[in-house]
This record gives sequence, C-alpha cells and structure tokens, in this order.
Amino acid sequence: MDLFERNGADRADTAPLRLSEHRMFCLTEAMGSDGMVVPSELKRVVDREIAAGRMPPDSFSELADSGAAVLGPRSKPQQPRKPLWLLKLFARRK
Repeated sequence: MDLFERNGADRADTAPLRLSEHRMFCLTEAMGSDGMVVPSELKRVVDREIAAGRMPPDSFSELADSGAAVLGPRSKPQQPRKPLWLLKLFARRK
C-alpha cells in the first residue's frame, strides 16, 4: 500500500485496501498453533491497532469484542481419553 501511495495513488482510493490488509494481519496474528483464530487474542490485537490509530473502530472491532465476550478465553484442548478396553487389551500380563 505504501508503494502505491508513494507512486501517486490517491490515499482515498487505497483506504479500503489498507483496511482489508490490516484486518488480514490482525486475523493472522490472532491465529493459534492449530490455525484457528483465538477470539480473546483477536480482541487484544484489534484494540492495540485501534489505540495506535492504524484502524478505526468499526464493525470488525465490534465482531472482535463480541467474539471475545461470547467465546471467552481459550483453554487447552482436552486430549481424547483412550478407551479402557483398549488399554486392557494391550496391557502386559505378568
């Protein structure tokens, strides 16, 4: 975006593109190791970007607030329990 603006592109024309780019960066930064967006992380990132003046408060920030409020902080995923019969089947006998 900066390159387009330096080469004479109108800032008003590139504003929607810049906003989309910031949203993509926020979503990318808020992704967990499993590739899913963590709502509380997204809220933190969006709030930081708004405070820095890089993004305006809009429907995307409302979405981040709502997602964090409804879904809450992310807990560690539970490991699936192995069936007891499977453990008994493969247990070593003395």
